[in-house]
Amino acid sequence: MTNNNKTIKNCIYSGIALLIFCCDLTVSLAADKELFKVLVSKGTVLVQQNKGEWLPLPSGTKVFEGETVKIGENSLLSLVTNAGKAVEINKAGLYPSTDILKQATKGSSITKRFAGYVAGELTRSDDSGINQDNYKANMKTTGGVERANDSHINVFDRTKELAKLSLTDQQDASTSEQQITSVDMMPIMPLATDIIDDNIQFSWHKKAGVDQSLLSIRDASHNTIFQKETDKTSMNLSVAALKLEKNSCYFWSVGNASNPDDKSEEYSICTIPDDKREAVADTVKMIEQESPDNGNSVIGKLMLAVFYEQQNLMTRAFKCYQDALKIAPESDDVVMNFYHFRKRIGMPD
Repeated sequence: MTNNNKTIKNCIYSGIALLIFCCDLTVSLAADKELFKVLVSKGTVLVQQNKGEWLPLPSGTKVFEGETVKIGENSLLSLVTNAGKAVEINKAGLYPSTDILKQATKGSSITKRFAGYVAGELTRSDDSGINQDNYKANMKTTGGVERANDSHINVFDRTKELAKLSLTDQQDASTSEQQITSVDMMPIMPLATDIIDDNIQFSWHKKAGVDQSLLSIRDASHNTIFQKETDKTSMNLSVAALKLEKNSCYFWSVGNASNPDDKSEEYSICTIPDDKREAVADTVKMIEQESPDNGNSVIGKLMLAVFYEQQNLMTRAFKCYQDALKIAPESDDVVMNFYHFRKRIGMPD
């Protein structure tokens, strides 16, 4: 065989080898196509690739094309695509990843944005989420999530955090038999919040030895507009009944009815103008429409919580965390997310 023939033969072999390599690479890349990021994983949630071993699928990890997800009884999985399309599965069964993609909501820049914030917070491995400035900086980008949260809280902390949401067996804070006491009179609402709803629930820890609490509300000119004694640790009041003006701030405190000087620091509530109210309603509607189960899902509630916090509607954000944890109280990630939120807005332990 001549040298020219050998050269041609070698070129053919090299070309075939390159073609096989490219085909293998194409198949590999296709198999590795990312479909979802896992936001919340509760209970028995496993993933399998190419009929291999079943592996745990914790929050922060990714689901790829060609994989199959297994959901156990009483388990839940919340997922989001890079386009902001969300999926939540709470029924036991086997789910090929491509079939899950068909169930995803339509998504938009709005849901992509807030899903990104939620992903960043749920998979945070440190306490930087407690710092308000760090959190606001994080809200400017969606960011990729590469690993699971390795800062799971312990059982004692879980019970403590769930108690903040009245999800444990502690007594209801609105009953006169409530015995939670502290060294000082201490509100358990956000230090400052805008309000959009007519009903406001003022809540506080009662000081040890105090039988009657005195709730006081004043306007920006230091005029007292409401005062009432109670043996309870919360009071529901109406914005309309209090005649609070729009786009105005008011201040409230709770004290010892027997000694008015023995009182908490003042907390603030601010009403919002009509144009902001309409803008909030429009965005909430969009998030709900583009979330699983019309927003009545863990991911839907957490996206709404992020939006409300961004708008300084802290009481609404708090309620969304409450709703999310009612759906998934066993999720360390959601509990930790709620813990960071409380710390950011100055709520006491």
